[in-house]
Amino acid sequence: MSEMLDLTHAKLIGQGTHKKCFIHPQNPSHCVKVAYNDLGQSDLNREVLYLKTRYRRKHVSTILPRFYGEVQTNFGRGYVVDYIRNADGTPCLNLQDWLETAEANPTLDPLINQAMQTLGRKMREEQVLCLAIYPGNILFQYNSIGGGYQPFLVNDLGNAARIPLAYWLSGVRLRSIDKRWQEFLVAAG
Repeated sequence: MSEMLDLTHAKLIGQGTHKKCFIHPQNPSHCVKVAYNDLGQSDLNREVLYLKTRYRRKHVSTILPRFYGEVQTNFGRGYVVDYIRNADGTPCLNLQDWLETAEANPTLDPLINQAMQTLGRKMREEQVLCLAIYPGNILFQYNSIGGGYQPFLVNDLGNAARIPLAYWLSGVRLRSIDKRWQEFLVAAG
């Protein structure tokens, strides 16, 4: 980590209970995640460990943002990842937004359904671990050429086990993925 990155005037694009996400002030294709309490820092540490473990093993994913490293900010340690947005620069729709406005645009229904099927399939194929799947953590990037949506998981990545066997054992990893996906489907109703 070299110079301090000032996020005071950076655009806030997401905020949860423990973390905030800003557009990187020097590179608008990236965003910076920062924690504002100990639980948030613990979450970010777990996510970064998970992403670094994937990269070391050359596990490429089409549904995860790429991690670029750490940076010191005026809000504490920051973690730089891809800023997932549509090709025209507009923010991506997330599942929470879709669920709240689904009746307003029923023509998107089959496209969102297809993207969700892709997400479930890709989680298994790419063996992507997450603590839980929340609607606000699923982004849909619009594909202007094909007219569909590419799903991305952008938060709560990794495994919270004290000894994360799922990082090393494929069978444990697949059971964890299946469990999280089923929990999500039940919660979604």
